[in-house]
Amino acid sequence: MDNELTFTECRLVVNESKIAQLNIFENKKEDIYEFDNVSYIVNCEIIDNKFFWIYVRYGKAKPHSDEVLNTETKEIIPNKRNSNEAELRNQMFCMYIPSKDIMYLSNFRKGSFLTTYLKDRFKKEFSLEKYIIEPEEFIKEITSVESLKFVGADRGLFNDGVFREVDDVFGYGQTVAFTLEAKVKNNIFDSGKILNLLLSWKDRKEKGEIKRMICVGKDDKGLEKIFNLDTYLNKTKLKAIKDANEMYNPEQIKKSFVEQLNA
Repeated sequence: MDNELTFTECRLVVNESKIAQLNIFENKKEDIYEFDNVSYIVNCEIIDNKFFWIYVRYGKAKPHSDEVLNTETKEIIPNKRNSNEAELRNQMFCMYIPSKDIMYLSNFRKGSFLTTYLKDRFKKEFSLEKYIIEPEEFIKEITSVESLKFVGADRGLFNDGVFREVDDVFGYGQTVAFTLEAKVKNNIFDSGKILNLLLSWKDRKEKGEIKRMICVGKDDKGLEKIFNLDTYLNKTKLKAIKDANEMYNPEQIKKSFVEQLNA
């Protein structure tokens, strides 16, 4: 089955402000680790003295059911997995490049686990930082805009129309927050107008009129860029193939990623 893995770029910081160098890491094979009632098996590898590769499998032993459904025969049969056995059906891939000060994560939500694991295994303080960027810098990175979305904090931006109708229907008083999203198709990219818009919404955010604003754009290579007034997430996609059990082959992912980074 053809698929894509999306990696989020961020910074891996050690001891509060330093770039983590390869010499603080080491290869670790089948390292078993527990964090927040989740069981992890972690494989770490230094590649070509340039990259630090991390492959993680994880899952929970509970909740557990004594029975399972055979999807082919439609029979309910006893579950052969014991209640103290975790099925490691989840995967996470990371690639760290110290020379570029970039950490690639296939699942940024697992950042807390990753920094805790690295701290315990390599005895240093680690943190992950999303890239901070100004609107002017963001505009230089993109060649098109895909969508604009914001979460409003001040209903005064829209006093009438659908917002008043919502107030009347629910009868709970004035709406205190709302979300608006505009998707763009076949757009003519005007960097000046987009910059003025972002600066305008940045000003509104500073005044407390909106809580959050997201602009999704793409660069000249078609890579997605996400800007939310505070944080800039650069995402990289990797062609990948899942097997019959909907799992990625970690060796193939590692090989493909190294080839892409070396290209």
